[in-house]
Amino acid sequence: MTKEEKIKKAAKKYCNNINCDNFEGPDPYDAFIAGAEYADSHSQYQWISVKDRLPECNKEGKSKYCLALRFDGDLYVVKYLASRDRWIESDYICELIDGITHWMPIPKLPTTK
Repeated sequence: MTKEEKIKKAAKKYCNNINCDNFEGPDPYDAFIAGAEYADSHSQYQWISVKDRLPECNKEGKSKYCLALRFDGDLYVVKYLASRDRWIESDYICELIDGITHWMPIPKLPTTK
């Protein structure tokens, strides 16, 4: 699977995890892809090994959504759940993702003037 196909697959999963039907603003699918492409093209957004550091968590023990890479190359949009030392795809459907090796914050989307 190419990098572009992996990004599109992850964008589709992300949109399935949130309610895109009533979303106001930019299309979440397109925004996700733009963010992933932006992160890939800007060196300050580097993959972080889970051995080096894990995402910061809020008082409830959950991180913000981040991009995560699994050992097999699959790309996910997940939150880190510190209390269980696990990665989850959604707050509503507690689908655990195993085998995460690297992660990065989701960058701010570029703005147009």
